[in-house]
Amino acid sequence: MEKENFNDELKDEILTDAEATELVVPEKSEETVAVEDEGQSDAVAEKIDETDAADKEAPVSEKKPKPKGRVIFTLFITFFCLLIGFLSVYGFVTPDREFSENESRLLAKMPEFTLNGVLDGTFMKSFETYLTDQFPFRDEAILLKSIMERALGKREENGAYIGKDGFLFEKQTAFDGERMKVIADSINRFAQGKEALNTVFVLVPNSSFVYSEKLPDYLETENQKEQIDEFYAMLCEAIVKTDAVTPLLEAKAAHQVFYKSDHHWTTRGAFAVFEKIMESFGEEIAEEEFEFHTVSNDFEGTLKSKSPAQNTADSVEVCFPKNSQGTYFAEFSGEGNKKESLFFKEKLREKNHYEVFLGSNVAKVSVSTVLEGDRKLLVIKDSFANCLIPMLTPYFSKIVVIDPRYMTEGIDGIMNEDAFTDVLFLYNANTFFSDSVLTDVLGRNLI
Repeated sequence: MEKENFNDELKDEILTDAEATELVVPEKSEETVAVEDEGQSDAVAEKIDETDAADKEAPVSEKKPKPKGRVIFTLFITFFCLLIGFLSVYGFVTPDREFSENESRLLAKMPEFTLNGVLDGTFMKSFETYLTDQFPFRDEAILLKSIMERALGKREENGAYIGKDGFLFEKQTAFDGERMKVIADSINRFAQGKEALNTVFVLVPNSSFVYSEKLPDYLETENQKEQIDEFYAMLCEAIVKTDAVTPLLEAKAAHQVFYKSDHHWTTRGAFAVFEKIMESFGEEIAEEEFEFHTVSNDFEGTLKSKSPAQNTADSVEVCFPKNSQGTYFAEFSGEGNKKESLFFKEKLREKNHYEVFLGSNVAKVSVSTVLEGDRKLLVIKDSFANCLIPMLTPYFSKIVVIDPRYMTEGIDGIMNEDAFTDVLFLYNANTFFSDSVLTDVLGRNLI
């Protein structure tokens, strides 16, 4: 009991001492507070003055510069907007082009706006093509792209391979045996019903085979001679198969038999095969009976259009029999007039100088000569035959040339118009291996 009283007394004593020792903060007078505030203000002002003085004394280089990236970006955006604006205005005020000579094709026109076209997406697709084709300075842009790709070491542009010594080559068409069998069957049916006709078939290899040593080192191509022989084996015995490979390989030692800038053969190459063709028709010819004349030295063909940076140009020769002037006249489908020549000199002022031979491709050309007799020739061909047709004029009283790619009807009407004695099929391998119309044209005349 005494212990508990003692603890209570001790507790009261401790609490009393603590209260007695509490710190008492004296109150400041108003005069003292004012003096202290004035001192602090003077110190802050003095600090600000020192900072301003330091900024004024600091050199310009120590000030924080504006970011250079932001300036460059602003200039780039400004230039880009001005360029887009200029091209838009130029494209608006400049008439649309209908044809591209460099690309040898028609350019897209402004599509007609229709609600159905917008809904099914055809309008936007056609409009995109239109903008691409009518883009201002399109030719210059294509050339710049070609130069850049060449600088990067690219050896293929738009399906044209860049070879050695200035040669350009087109991509070979794959040989489809089943497809070729269908075409061969249609030709066989055409020939078997006409035993009186002397039918000759000529399939010409392309430059990538004849000048294979000029191809890029990395490029491997098919053996077109083997492919041609395989197709010839599909043809019936009634058809004479003429070898075009051997004469071209032999002639290239003395002459350039294919253009460097174009996919066609040259007139010299055509003449080498022409001699073999006439042998198949039972005729012997001599080169001295023909004249060769150079009509152009700056021909830039279809392959040059695909690779415009390539520094390549060709010479174009024409070949015709001596003293042949005035010995024939020609009628071209779609023109309705007669012409005393198979050459179109005006085409030499245009882009495609190869069109000096027969002009642009048409469905039918009829040539009547002064030769007496009833020997008449039907030529079924692609554009490779164009430069060879004038060579045939001394040997037939009439020559009818048809290009199935441009025909809208079958061959039956043509066969009934004239009593043909001879038929010549003349194609290059690339075109023939991708043909999709010959079977249909011949199929309308199966009798």
